[in-house]
Parts: sequence; structure tokens; C-alpha cells
Amino acid sequence: MPKLAFVLLGFALVLSTASAHAAGRRVALLHGDPELQRALALALMAWDVETLPLEARLSEESDAEARAQAAELARDLHLEGIVWIAATPEGSRLAVFDAHTGELTLRSVPERAPFASTTAASLALSVKTALRPSVELATEQPPQPLPSAPLPSPPAQKIEGPVLVPAALSERLSIRASLSAEWLAEKQVQPRWGVASVLWLGPRRRWGAQLRLSGGTGVALETPELSGRYGDWALGLGAEWRWFSAGALSSTFGLGAGLRAATLDGTLSDGSPIAITRYNTSLDASFRLKVRVTGGLFVGFELSSCFFVSYQRFLVDGQPVFAPFRLSPSAGVSLGVALF
Repeated sequence: MPKLAFVLLGFALVLSTASAHAAGRRVALLHGDPELQRALALALMAWDVETLPLEARLSEESDAEARAQAAELARDLHLEGIVWIAATPEGSRLAVFDAHTGELTLRSVPERAPFASTTAASLALSVKTALRPSVELATEQPPQPLPSAPLPSPPAQKIEGPVLVPAALSERLSIRASLSAEWLAEKQVQPRWGVASVLWLGPRRRWGAQLRLSGGTGVALETPELSGRYGDWALGLGAEWRWFSAGALSSTFGLGAGLRAATLDGTLSDGSPIAITRYNTSLDASFRLKVRVTGGLFVGFELSSCFFVSYQRFLVDGQPVFAPFRLSPSAGVSLGVALF
């Protein structure tokens, strides 16, 4: 079955790539009125670029979020660019996203849709100008400037030059490795390693499903009854919420549950060996600050806690020899990468 799944996945990727090439070059117009769609289709026809009408909507909260969503939409649909109109108190605003350069060009318009034919033609020319570096055919020569005076622009229109909006990290799947120090018991701090993967969901990548595996290097135990060592492994599931994201910096809260297998190995005072394994469930919480270094590579700083559902003690002849804290805090660092 695994081999068949990989074969089917590879076949699907080949088909999707082939269909993407067959679809030609396209620019999407989101919720555009018919006059603007007609003008844009005529403007881009010379470059053999198709105008594709879409009903998708992008974020109206910030240009950075809208740009990140446009980049994802362009990547998924193999588009050269995305064009949309947003209503403003003064009229409208034209937004043009170039999928090749990542630039977002904005233009203010003192009208609202549906546009007059002259306004639609002017907006289509703005789109063509914004996408020219990436979409213009290589064989087409740039037009030579005419000696005559340029046509006057509509007096009430204002063109804002290319506005470069920083791209937010929009990973779909990320993995990370961590190293932390866990306050396990009184005067007992345990180094702990971990690996985790997060699948981010939704158009804004605010919520993620997490799978994690961690283990402690163990602590030494010396009591009159026992000389040994305590260690544990944990497997957990959880959810993460990315509540803050600004450029390369972001932070997340995490909540989850885990299953921990703890072992105590050693030698009793009479020389006989002892080996005890206990299983316990836990509720976990974490706060993580993440800094993107380059590309998809990031480093993180984390504070977390583990609360055991059942109080755990290890006994020898009815006497407790080791009892971890029921609530164990920890702090550490991580290194990860966004896969796609």
C-alpha cells in the first residue's frame, strides 16, 4: 500500500504539472465588473495572456495579509498575477500582485464599480504596466516614445507607485528540533530533546495541528534504598495558534495532550536490580517566539509546561524514592524549517 500511494501521488503531480503547462499564462481578476474584465482581456491579449475571472476574496485587514494570500492563490492556480478592486471611503483601490517579482502595486481611483469604459481602460493600462516586467513577451520590443505630448491623466486620479509589501511566512508544513531544560523535581533539572511537525490550516495559516515526540536524557537518583536513574519518553498531539505575525517575527500559543512513559532503573540497597515503567497522561501548554532567519529556516525560543493527570511516585518497599513534580515547567530553543 505505501508503494502504491507514492506511485499515485507521483502520477497526480505529473498530471497537475502537465495541466498547469497546458493552461498557458493567466492573470486572475477577483470580483471584477464586466467592463473591467473586457478591458483587461483586451490589454493582455497582445501578450497571449488570458484573463481569468475568480470569485475568491482576499484579506481586507492589511496589505501584507492580502499579499500573502495572493501569493498562495497564484502558486496554487499557476497564475502570472492577480488583480482585485477594494472599496475605499474615497472610491476604490486597484491592487495588482505580480507572482514573479512579489510586488504589490496599488492605485487609488475616485470611482466605484461598475466602472465607465474609460476608467476601465485606464485601470487595465495600469495593470499592464505593473505586470510588464514579468508578463511581456520576450520577442516584443518595447514601444518607442512618441514625440507628441502625452495624454493627460484624469485630474482626480492618483497613482501610487509600486508598493513593496513584505511577505509573511506562509508555510503549510513545518518541522523543528528543540533542546530544553525541564524542572523535573526538587533540585532535579533534566535536559530534554524534541522533534515536532505542524500542519498549518486555513487561508491565513493561523491554526496548526501538531505532532511531537520528546525524550529526557534522565537524572541520577541516590537514596538509602536505591541507586539508579530516571528517564522518560513522550508522544503528544496538540493545536497551535499563531496570534502574532509581523515580517520575520511571529509567536504562537500551543495546547495539547500527551502520553509519557517513565522508567526507573537501578540497584537496591541489597544489590538486587530494579526496573519500573509507568505510563501517565499529561496536559501541555507552550508559548513560542519564532524568528525567520532566511527562506524557510527559523529559530525559536520556547516556554512550556507539562501537567500530569495522575500524581506519579516510585516506591520501594512502600517508601517513595522519587516523585516528579506534577507540573513541570521547561524552557529551551529550537531550530526548524518550513517545508512548503
